[in-house]
Amino acid sequence: MSKPLKIAIYALLKPTDGGVATVTAALIRALGQLTDGDESYVIIGRPDAKEWLGTSLGANQTWVDAPMPQAPWSGNTRRLLRPILLKFRSFGRRLLDVGEQPLQVPTSTGFYESLGCDLIHFPYQVFVIPALPFIYQPWDLQHLHYPQFFSPQEIAWRDVLFRTGCNLARAVVVATDYVRADVAVNYALPARKLYRIPPGAPLQSLTPASVDHERVLEKYRFRQPFMLYPAQTWEHKNHARLLEALALLRDQRDLRLTLVCTGDRTDYWHTLKAVIASYRLEDQVHFLGHVPADDLRALYALCDFVVFPSLFEGFGTLPLEAWASGKPVLSSSTGALGEV
Repeated sequence: MSKPLKIAIYALLKPTDGGVATVTAALIRALGQLTDGDESYVIIGRPDAKEWLGTSLGANQTWVDAPMPQAPWSGNTRRLLRPILLKFRSFGRRLLDVGEQPLQVPTSTGFYESLGCDLIHFPYQVFVIPALPFIYQPWDLQHLHYPQFFSPQEIAWRDVLFRTGCNLARAVVVATDYVRADVAVNYALPARKLYRIPPGAPLQSLTPASVDHERVLEKYRFRQPFMLYPAQTWEHKNHARLLEALALLRDQRDLRLTLVCTGDRTDYWHTLKAVIASYRLEDQVHFLGHVPADDLRALYALCDFVVFPSLFEGFGTLPLEAWASGKPVLSSSTGALGEV
């Protein structure tokens, strides 16, 4: 008789990390409720995220604090520091050159192997190369389709990261046929290695069915009716064009729609603030930033419809959350969205 399977799940996430964080949290919650098998799970998480992710584990799950990895020098950081460093001329240029050295995916120093697991699941793009079989889950290859949204260093790093993960993994999981075909073509993967496993609507399993709607309306101080767009302010999410559409409806059709946006504010938020001011939309647009999962589920229930004008998605749980709340979706059809 074979021993029970022990699986590690790499979950170094914060609640502000967007859709991958919500989907990963829902996956962990669902696996913890299984009673039809003898497998067990080790959840590897950030020490500062245990209260968010590790307080509702099932009987078949245990929590382990992860050693925090050194993040590569991001393109955003380089862009911010470049003018300052170049003031120091040769010294600054030497520092910039260091950031342009080839990046490699880190290799496990033994921590992951010491957990006694049979395999590791990396449910999003970031991973560490372990001396164990592992499952890798790239959500999209946006850097190949919209390179203008990335610095050359970011594109190079993502290519190294995704290519290495896809080639070394025992299995590669994707959410849509669109991404499966994209990964197969760009990284020359055989069909037998690729598995399409679409997730459901994660908020439905992470939040209670009943939320005090009046409390949420009072908390964020806006009135119904409104349309909802839950997305971090990345440029490809296309908030700027949505704001332009609001202004056109107001100026050409005398139709004043209220837009409520949630999601963490990236560096691009400063550009969006200027767009809001230029179109004089301050009284129509509410950017709430990151909101708790309970509040977001209430916003889905309270809105009239959900809007999703994204330029590119490898999946997108937003339509699923809207439909689970009985709300229609006005969406683009780029990337995998038509399939969803």
